[in-house]
Amino acid sequence: MKKKLILTGIFVLMVILIVASGLIGLKEKDKLTSENRFNDSNLALNSGSCNSCHSRFAPFAIETKIPKKIEENQYFNLSIKATNNRSHEVRELTGSIKGIKNISEDYDEEIEDSVIVGQTDQHNFPVDIYSYNAVITLEGDEGYSGTNDIDLRVTSPNNEEWSSTSNGVDEQIILNIDDIQKGGLGEYTANVEGVSGEAQISYTLNINVIYALPESIKYGDDLESGESYIFEWNLFLTQEEINDFSWEITGTPYYDHEDSEIEDSENYTYIGNLETIISFDEKKGFETLKYGQIFGFLSMGLFIFAIVTGYSKSFKIFAEQALRVKSGNIHCIASYSIIFAFSIHSIILLLKYYPRAESGFLLSGLTSSLFLIFGFTSLWRREIFKKTGYKNWKLFHIILTLITIILLIAHVTDAGSHF
Repeated sequence: MKKKLILTGIFVLMVILIVASGLIGLKEKDKLTSENRFNDSNLALNSGSCNSCHSRFAPFAIETKIPKKIEENQYFNLSIKATNNRSHEVRELTGSIKGIKNISEDYDEEIEDSVIVGQTDQHNFPVDIYSYNAVITLEGDEGYSGTNDIDLRVTSPNNEEWSSTSNGVDEQIILNIDDIQKGGLGEYTANVEGVSGEAQISYTLNINVIYALPESIKYGDDLESGESYIFEWNLFLTQEEINDFSWEITGTPYYDHEDSEIEDSENYTYIGNLETIISFDEKKGFETLKYGQIFGFLSMGLFIFAIVTGYSKSFKIFAEQALRVKSGNIHCIASYSIIFAFSIHSIILLLKYYPRAESGFLLSGLTSSLFLIFGFTSLWRREIFKKTGYKNWKLFHIILTLITIILLIAHVTDAGSHF
């Protein structure tokens, strides 16, 4: 009786863990809105054995990297990694961004002036959103003796400083996008310093600030199985643009099966925005998936073995004569082992949301319930015999076995065949 109570407690614990795992998996699903995961309208494929199956199939995964907090008027990097976790090929991979509206025209100014030796002239110029680079060029008068010397220095709103101090009157400073990100946006200052030579040195100062939007559409590489491609954008958004900004990653899966070859598959699209952006990292999920697979196949093998040990007369004779053990004991050990193996299989896979998890949730949950019913009714079979009789219990046991076989075949065909 004590052993029965312990096993019953373990079965109850398994039920609690399976339910809790399912709730965690469903909570993760809720985070992945239909827009964030994929656009189902893009998955309409032709009918057929493989085609109809793949109409619900996610051909590649994405992982998004972005700062936890996006500030207005500050640069940030958006990185989206597309990974082909499947055995199929993904072609025509593209990434696009939408919602960027504000960009300044190129700034170009030519200043003619003179600086007194020992003093500094200051000329301010604006650097705004999506400034790609800035070129500040100084050309001075060498003087009659050719000994004039002037230097150029540029300072930024963030107190960054760049200088050009060669001996002579021609200087140039080029600021790239990384320099501008460090320096910040706003008013920059070009400082022209009179170093030596004639008392007053004439010069021409050219300031050119170039603006360019990040590429709205980028084209990725074709992905073979296991390959990845990273789309990256360096962005700077106003509050209005933060609210309207969105991105899309699109790829075309190409399938090649023995019974079907799809040459004109529809595009598969992930859509996201900065308010609901979530990293849908299937790679980490598929690492746990391998362990789920192991316990799933183990459960299937044990289930077949339990059927053989429970219903095969030849095995009973072999066990009792050759092994000198009761086939019923082997059957019980195999049956209880199934319960633990399949429960672990369910817990591992229910904890993580997968693209085909909806049907997996249902079929795995039903099969787990049947296995646990097997466990309870077998564990307390003597008590059940007294109320229902052995024949009725055995009939129930056989019917339960047949239903479980059907559900397992459906589960493996629907979810397991593509993992």
